[in-house]
Amino acid sequence: MYELTGYLVDGTSVLRPQGAAGEDARPAVVCQLLSRAPSAQARLGPERIRWAPFAEAIDAGLPEAVRDYLVGHTPV
Repeated sequence: MYELTGYLVDGTSVLRPQGAAGEDARPAVVCQLLSRAPSAQARLGPERIRWAPFAEAIDAGLPEAVRDYLVGHTPV
């Protein structure tokens, strides 16, 4: 994450798909931000990174494990 985005994160929480098969069964990692601002050495410029609302992220074609996590953690 740091090399691409410039943000320092803790990526120790792994998400596993709930019984999915095939390519969509890939695990994913929940990243907790540890820095407030990105480093200037990021490979992706700020114009290529943005925060997305939960609903938009859920419909963005992410792996099933990520969609399941977002649906379960969407603010009411």
